[in-house]
Amino acid sequence: MKITLSLTLGLLTTCGICLASSREGCGTPHRRIHRREQAIPSYSCDPSKCKLPNCYCPSIIPPGGLAVSNTPQFVLLTFDDAVNTITMPLEQSVTKSKNPNGCSMPATFYVSTDYTNYHFLQTLKAAGHEIAIHTMTHPGNANRSEIDGCRKAINAYSGVSLSTIRGFRAPYLQFNMDTFQALVDLGIQYDCSISADPRTGPWPFTYDNGFPYLCDTGDCDYSRKFPGLWEIPMYALVDPSTGTEYTTMDPAGDPAFLMNLLQYNFKLHYEGYRTPMGLWLHAAWFLQDEKNDRVALLNDFIKWTREYTNNKVWYITSSQLLDWMKNPTGLDRILTDATFSCPQSGPPTPEKCNGIDDNADGRVDEGLKRTCNLGNYYTETCFACPSKLPTPSDPVPSDPNPPPDTNTGSGCMTGPPEGGCLQGSWDGTSCVCVCINEKDQTKNGYCKDGKGVCTVVKDYDPVAKTFRCPGDPVGPPAGNGNTNTATSSSTTTSSTSTTSTSSTTSNSAATSVTTTSTSTEPDPNTSGTKTDNDPNKPLNLEDYASEAPGFLSYGKTGMLAAGFIVAAFAMGWF
Repeated sequence: MKITLSLTLGLLTTCGICLASSREGCGTPHRRIHRREQAIPSYSCDPSKCKLPNCYCPSIIPPGGLAVSNTPQFVLLTFDDAVNTITMPLEQSVTKSKNPNGCSMPATFYVSTDYTNYHFLQTLKAAGHEIAIHTMTHPGNANRSEIDGCRKAINAYSGVSLSTIRGFRAPYLQFNMDTFQALVDLGIQYDCSISADPRTGPWPFTYDNGFPYLCDTGDCDYSRKFPGLWEIPMYALVDPSTGTEYTTMDPAGDPAFLMNLLQYNFKLHYEGYRTPMGLWLHAAWFLQDEKNDRVALLNDFIKWTREYTNNKVWYITSSQLLDWMKNPTGLDRILTDATFSCPQSGPPTPEKCNGIDDNADGRVDEGLKRTCNLGNYYTETCFACPSKLPTPSDPVPSDPNPPPDTNTGSGCMTGPPEGGCLQGSWDGTSCVCVCINEKDQTKNGYCKDGKGVCTVVKDYDPVAKTFRCPGDPVGPPAGNGNTNTATSSSTTTSSTSTTSTSSTTSNSAATSVTTTSTSTEPDPNTSGTKTDNDPNKPLNLEDYASEAPGFLSYGKTGMLAAGFIVAAFAMGWF
């Protein structure tokens, strides 16, 4: 995958994607580091008292008494910041490799909610990836409202269970003791913000006995203890030519240097005590080298690790690592360890709002998603749209007068047409397009064509004085009791085409139009009235303007366009 900076770095910044690897930017706050873990003199931890599964002393020795030779080599691939149409394709392009048990490798997404597509988070979670907290607005030294608001918004609009949102990474890797106290108070299980030397850094540990070594990016009070809170160290990358720590996140360099850097550091872990290796990235890292393809480079590295270990390396999420720590299994038993099992799938079922292609038609949650206007950007969800931009003070803003819910059904075996219903809307309960005035024979409107799309103008019966669709029974007018008011909503983005039945939204990449029929019936004896038995008699669209909502409600220009479209269908051009 060749990706260049032509995507525009300014757009990336606007979309909440980090572009720098300095403290002034969004990545790691240091480049070259000349320190090792410096122990805190007052720190002590008694392994006979601090025991798994809820307490663990810092140790470079593998947990559970496993021999190093029987200890799996884990690699954690993580991404920080917003998940949207720019970042997600890059991130997904490097998670296609299979673990030794045949399951696709997962990653951990530390999500900041601004500029995030909430439905993307739902699909990532359903595919086996981990969704974790990176705050709402990406501040340093995050407070409780930033942390709690992030998980509440993800839960409300992505459907990710609060119990599965277990981890946190501090923006800019900056934190203080209020940050850690908020994690404990909110029941967050782990932090992953403190760097460590891969040669001396320990396996994940708990803060029951305080901080075992110096914090180089946070403001730590070494007298504080946070029982039950885990730390997953961010193992840095060591420069093979100098022996010093090079960086923690987003390593710079040309392809040859980067491949050598990654391979050297993998060997430090694998040929040492097999502490987990970390690939700590922002999506923008893939775009920082305009001349070279870093997606291909990372995929080549992943392939190399499998070949080098004879396919004994496991790419896992941060939560999976902690679950394994609490009940370690060696290489001799890991293939049957349920911690690393594949996401379950079954036979096709009606589509549901769950981030999965339930009906196996190649689309996910079709007919159930909404596009939501949040002011600075648009997001998607198949839950209720927030009434405004979610913020730390109001992470789940609700509309006191929400629009009617047209997606109350559990979903359909067949989703809406690819291009939408046109002159109608998708009914997620009956699983068909409902055309404008389709069932109301007292009003002109539209009928479904052979593909189920609302493109056919109703015929007028001058004897019964009714408007009917092909196949409708001849009889008296159906009356107003079966009147349909339809919403035509077709949304198109730069990377996907989605039919939306949400309330009216518009932007440069997505436009929705809502029209409602409220006018009176035309006189069927008016000159130019079309009869069902006289296809050659001209159709006077202006006479029917009040009876054909949609584009006919926009005056002469709209009627000319409508006439062209009707003629085009009649001639078989579409």
